[in-house]
Amino acid sequence: MSLSLIGFTLHTQRRTLALYALGVLLYGMAIVLLFPGPAAAAAPAQDVEALPRAVRVALGISTPASLGTIHGWVAAQYLQVVWVALLGAFAIGFGSAAIARELETGTLGLLLASPLSRTTILLSKVAVLALALLGLVAATLVGLALGGLLARVAVPLERFLGVALLGFAFFFAIGAYSVLLSALANERGTALGLAAGITALFYLANFLALYWPQAALLRYVSLFSFYRPQELVQSGVVPWLDVLVLAGQAAAYLLMAASVVRERDFMV
Repeated sequence: MSLSLIGFTLHTQRRTLALYALGVLLYGMAIVLLFPGPAAAAAPAQDVEALPRAVRVALGISTPASLGTIHGWVAAQYLQVVWVALLGAFAIGFGSAAIARELETGTLGLLLASPLSRTTILLSKVAVLALALLGLVAATLVGLALGGLLARVAVPLERFLGVALLGFAFFFAIGAYSVLLSALANERGTALGLAAGITALFYLANFLALYWPQAALLRYVSLFSFYRPQELVQSGVVPWLDVLVLAGQAAAYLLMAASVVRERDFMV
């Protein structure tokens, strides 16, 4: 890895990172501030129970009764859908631009002409992705903690550590296959569209596996089957096996990306 390239990439992405970090922090604060309390949360829980099963499965709400706790409320109202959309969009956007945008803008030629090896260039981009995701996960936890202080609600952050670790592995895996597609594509838009489409297919496969018993085997091909924030905040257990599986998938995608970057004849 190249510290200078990592620093330069972080510098060029500073505004995007700052906006995403501010967004996840403020949204986390708002969700905690909007927590109605255990008694008042019974009404939303009943409303969720009344929703069609397909809607509950799509939203990932497996235990509506957990809405009566602050950790269950945050998991259902934020970590299950909104957080996935925000950090997933970042991982796809950054990953798909890692190589393809450099090729599209002509700056890849300058990088390839430098003393840096192709593998070093790729690893430096991946390091920025990892650092950025770590920062966004940390901003999420800070937002929840600040919301708890402002609302005078005890937010059990220890229950969110498993989700934070799993979330990092989950989003890093999404970013990893986005980097692979970026190495294969000639334009960022192509890589972005493919990565978004694959992510949508993973989500659909997980939805079908949960909703339709005959499609239960599809859970083995979807990254979303490993991401279960409601279950994790209830147990407070770190899902090490799921983290390792996601890390293994990310490593496989990045090894393929490294092979493509080393062997591809880039027209620069």
